[in-house]
Amino acid sequence: MNDIFPEDTACCSVGFPDCGAFGPCTTNERALRRYIQGDPMPPLTFEQRDELLADADSCGEGSFPREEAKDFSDKDLCKWTLDAWWAYVRSNCL
Repeated sequence: MNDIFPEDTACCSVGFPDCGAFGPCTTNERALRRYIQGDPMPPLTFEQRDELLADADSCGEGSFPREEAKDFSDKDLCKWTLDAWWAYVRSNCL
């Protein structure tokens, strides 16, 4: 997945407020986690939603179909996508 959020997206963890130096996750993951936490974030753009839907569908290997999530709220779409990423990692022993 391409970076679809700004590189300077703030860290998602209060335990690591300057996680840029620590770097535990990608810019995209940081942004998704911030949406999930309910942090103040701008609404997802059409392009961002489309990229997240496509990525969840691809990574989820059929378990996270685009059609099922197309009307989700931003928060729920971010959860859906993060769950798809974790499913991919688990199924591929990464």
